[in-house]
Amino acid sequence: MTTAPLSIVAFLVAAPAEWASSLDWLSPLIFTAGATLSRLFNAVLLGRLARRLRAQDAHPAA
Repeated sequence: MTTAPLSIVAFLVAAPAEWASSLDWLSPLIFTAGATLSRLFNAVLLGRLARRLRAQDAHPAA
């Protein structure tokens, strides 16, 4: 899966929020939102792939 590394991006974006002690509560929130968005993006891409594969099976090449 080429989109699996997107969850790593969510981790890297959330990591700097831990440096400021007043923003400790923000890091889990940013990570959760980023991981959720990456899962949503993965689901969309998998759905498109599945639709494309089904369309190829319905119209086999001669």
